[in-house]
Amino acid sequence: KANIYAIISFAMNRIYNEWYRSKGYNFDITASPSYDQKYTENRSTYEIIDNIVDEIFDNYVVKNNQIQPYFTRYCDGRVTTCDGLSQWGSVSLANQGKNPLQILKYYYGNDISIKYDGNDTYNPSETTITVIIEENNTHNSTVNDTVNNTVNDTENVTKNNIHNDSNNNSIEQNNISSNSSANRTDDTVGNTSNNGHRKINTTIKSEVAEDNSSVEIQLISEDNKAISGENIIIKLDNGTEITEKTDNNGIIRLNMDDLSGIDKMEFEFLGNDDYSSTDDYIII
Repeated sequence: KANIYAIISFAMNRIYNEWYRSKGYNFDITASPSYDQKYTENRSTYEIIDNIVDEIFDNYVVKNNQIQPYFTRYCDGRVTTCDGLSQWGSVSLANQGKNPLQILKYYYGNDISIKYDGNDTYNPSETTITVIIEENNTHNSTVNDTVNNTVNDTENVTKNNIHNDSNNNSIEQNNISSNSSANRTDDTVGNTSNNGHRKINTTIKSEVAEDNSSVEIQLISEDNKAISGENIIIKLDNGTEITEKTDNNGIIRLNMDDLSGIDKMEFEFLGNDDYSSTDDYIII
């Protein structure tokens, strides 16, 4: 629950403050986990996650009892770290018996609370959920999958209304479960190879280097393992399309000097018999 509270509040903060629109962009939130969250249409989810999202969708984290949703930064805590909630760390805290609010206060400070239905402050201290995640799970083997991929990086939380193509500043709960709840059947549905075995889910992560010298694109599997030797299609906003192969670390690096005048890049992995397709984009 703590992870879902963080995801909801993060997205709502972006929209409430019109973060991107105030900078001249015509969207409310990106579909890039390098900046916000990843939306993948028709991605499989788990029913237990769907139910929790339905239960707490109208709740969000606030600081000092303010009105605006708090900017609840989070990361997986393994591949990336940040000044905010660690998704793997939150699992350890949950297994220690801490409830969602205690976990959130551990990362964001004791002056936070949860707004219930956007009105009264809610203290979810009645229930404690212990989460056990096995490393060898075929799906959701990491907390990043459990939250960002299982909820489809807010696919259950914010759906179409706040992914990059949205022009609507509202968040409607009727978009939560319908298209995103493919887990109602089986995780293998629509994600099998021609020989019948289950394809491994993949994710593209992209970011600009700290020294602004390059754009780094990495193809990883659902268990956060690098996928090497695979072609990534890269589309630039000037109409140029190139294809590059991932190195031994699953990474492609593009020199910023070669990207002069480019504001947006789209990436696509077409998949194969072993790996599912995926895509992402980055604003530079």
